[in-house]
Amino acid sequence: MYRSLSTLVLALTMLSSNAFADRRHPWEFPTYEQPTLPWSSWDGDVRLWCSGETFVMRRLGQTVAMAQACPSAFYGYADGGAFAGFSNGAWFIDNAGAQKQIAEAVPTKVECLPEAGLVGTFSNGIWLLNKSGTQTKLADAAPTLTYGCLEEGVVGTFSNGLWLLKYDGTQTQLAEAAPEPAYGVAPTGVVGGFSNGLWLLKFDGTQTQLAAAKPIEILDIGTTNLLACFGNGLWEIDYAGAQTQIAGSCN
Repeated sequence: MYRSLSTLVLALTMLSSNAFADRRHPWEFPTYEQPTLPWSSWDGDVRLWCSGETFVMRRLGQTVAMAQACPSAFYGYADGGAFAGFSNGAWFIDNAGAQKQIAEAVPTKVECLPEAGLVGTFSNGIWLLNKSGTQTKLADAAPTLTYGCLEEGVVGTFSNGLWLLKYDGTQTQLAEAAPEPAYGVAPTGVVGGFSNGLWLLKFDGTQTQLAAAKPIEILDIGTTNLLACFGNGLWEIDYAGAQTQIAGSCN
């Protein structure tokens, strides 16, 4: 929700200068990029590297040997330790160097690192690999596209539509077809465009049509409404579908 005129002016300036396309916003889907070794946290407090055949971590001034082998794949560091793949599977190694095997094979793709562990795709589906060593199957097949780890679960596109894969192993269908495009995440669901307009696909499986056409651009997805540019101007739309025109153009 835009709380002040200055915020609205900033948004309009971003659109006119095309700066919007080059910036990330909190409502955009989280992205996962598999890191490489050596790796350091943004503040430099944690560093991971291979010293010969030893996987090493330095944290808070202390150096710990994490494994007596250099991992074949490094999946990332989360609060408490590192995720890595070795010849004998995927492992979580905590800050003290204690090792826990989380899968007997390495994932073909890591989707994201939620708080509980690692979400990875295997030949038999997509799984949550918990730091404790337990596994939860999220879906029997691999999604064609995922939108990152949300608090509610993983949102993914399958042949039969868009689904929310919850971390407890249950699934909720959000739409029978994949949005084109999916714009981002609102507090209660995913905002997506379809041939019949703009929709809020709620995490409970219900949908609300927000507009009869897809916008040219989404400027903001806020807590109670979104701001979108259409051919007939700039509009504020709340998540019940109520529309208010803000300006006759987006320039």
